[in-house]
Amino acid sequence: MGQHAPSEHPTGGASEPILSRFVLAPQLRFVYAQFMHALFGAAPLPLGAWIKSILVAMTILPVMSVERWWRVRKARRTEESERRAASSAVEGVTGAIAHRGRT
Repeated sequence: MGQHAPSEHPTGGASEPILSRFVLAPQLRFVYAQFMHALFGAAPLPLGAWIKSILVAMTILPVMSVERWWRVRKARRTEESERRAASSAVEGVTGAIAHRGRT
């Protein structure tokens, strides 16, 4: 019961742009703020590193979308299967009661 369908997940939908701002801004601050360089030994990323990061993200995001689609599809099939099983169980009980009434 405590699980959300992927489309109903609290961090999904309209909150994603807001969430990405709260993640991206601190990341950029970490990479480009001078005091962070001194504290953590960080350094600004060169353009090539940004391009590699974007390319990796462009491959990961579609894979995650396919995985999400697969989970939703699997959950729907499980629900349909359970619904059919419950329906046939009710029909079996109803049929048994009807049969008992005839004898």
